[in-house]
Order: sequence, then C-alpha cells, then structure tokens
Amino acid sequence: MELKKQQQARLLEIDKKRKSIRFLDIPAMLVIGVGIFAKMDKAPQLLHPLLADPVWINSALAIALTCTAICTFISIKLALESNKLKKALNI
Repeated sequence: MELKKQQQARLLEIDKKRKSIRFLDIPAMLVIGVGIFAKMDKAPQLLHPLLADPVWINSALAIALTCTAICTFISIKLALESNKLKKALNI
C-alpha cells in the first residue's frame, strides 16, 4: 500500500517536471524558427537588424539546438520512467 502511494506521488512529480521541461523548450523552438527564417530569407534584416549578422544567427542556433536536445533527452528519460511506473501501477 505504501509503495503504491510512493509510486503515484512519483508519477505526479514526473508529470510536473515534464510540463516544466515543455515550457523551457518553447523559447528555444522560437529561436530555432527565427534562425531558420534568417538563414533562408534573402532579406532577414527587414524583420530585425540582428538577423542580418550570420555570426549572431549561428550562435543563437547553436545555443537553441543544444537547449532543445537537452530538453528532449530529459523528456524521454522522464517518459520512460513514467511508463515503467504506470506498468507497475497497472494504469
């Protein structure tokens, strides 16, 4: 009985962490979108002057892609643990 309560509490904790990871990933995804726009468009400076600087764009993309990769890794790890707990609880 006590073990099930601990597993249910851990499952709720995992769900909260997964939601917070999603919110951390949103800005990185926006930066990736703007970076791809700046790379593909012929005149990205019309949206913002910084988008004309390829060094700035490459740096922003590198940071955003790293952040997204870390968030994805953590999210997958939490999803696997969540699935394991759900199987143990027969959910």
